Amino acid sequence: MLTCPPYVHELNGIAEIYNRSAIDMGRCLMRDAKVNGRYWPEIMKTVAYLKNRTLANTQKNKTPYEIFFGIKLNVKHLKIYGSRVFVRIPEVLRKSKWDDKAKVGVLIGYNENGYRVLINDRVINVRHVEIVEDKTELICLENNDDDKFERENNNSIRDSIDNESN
Repeated sequence: MLTCPPYVHELNGIAEIYNRSAIDMGRCLMRDAKVNGRYWPEIMKTVAYLKNRTLANTQKNKTPYEIFFGIKLNVKHLKIYGSRVFVRIPEVLRKSKWDDKAKVGVLIGYNENGYRVLINDRVINVRHVEIVEDKTELICLENNDDDKFERENNNSIRDSIDNESN
C-alpha cells in the first residue's frame, strides 16, 4: 500500500476530489444563502442530495441516483437554495383567528417528501410551503451588525436634519 505525503490531496485520488468538490459546493451554498456555518451538517446533506441528482461523468449519461435505483429522476421540486420559505401553521395549532397563518424560514435542504427549513434556529421537515425564489428578499441569518449600523446611521441623519430645521 502506498502512502502519500501530508497536505498533498492530489495523490489521494477520487475520494479526495469528491470531498473537496463537496466542501467547495457546500461553502458556496452557505455563503450565497447567508446561512451561519453552524448548520454545516445540513448543508453537507443538501450537497450530497444535489450531487446524487447531478449527471455523473459516465458513458451512460445518468445521475448516481438513476444508476443506483434504476428510476428516472424528477427534479421539479428543487428550488433555489437559501430561498425564503413560508411554512403553513395548521389551524389546530393557532390559538385565535388573529394568529399568523405562516412562519418565515429559509430553505436549507430536501428530504424524501418535502423540504428542510430553518426557522428560529431550528431545522424542521415541512411539506406545505410557499417558496419565494427572489434573491432580493433573502433573510440574513448571520450574526452581523449591518442592520444596527443602518439604524444608527438613519437615526443620526434624522437628528442632524432636525437640528438644522430648528
